Amino acid sequence: MVTIATFNEPAKARQLKRRFHDAGVNADVYNEAQLQQVGFMSRPQANAKVMVEDVDFERAQELMVEWEASDPDISAALVR
Repeated sequence: MVTIATFNEPAKARQLKRRFHDAGVNADVYNEAQLQQVGFMSRPQANAKVMVEDVDFERAQELMVEWEASDPDISAALVR
């Protein structure tokens, strides 16, 4: 799997994962908040990663561009 977007808030990452699943793209969320808290003193940032299968990466990018106009959370993601 490859990271397609990261979010500061895990709920937004889960929302994108659901949208991908609804569109037929296999996705998962990997949350690094606990790892960042151990290694750093500051509040974790961009810790919720949305990952898709390598073969779905281009389709997922196309969907994000399409959804970006109507969903401000997607435009706020750190896109890979």
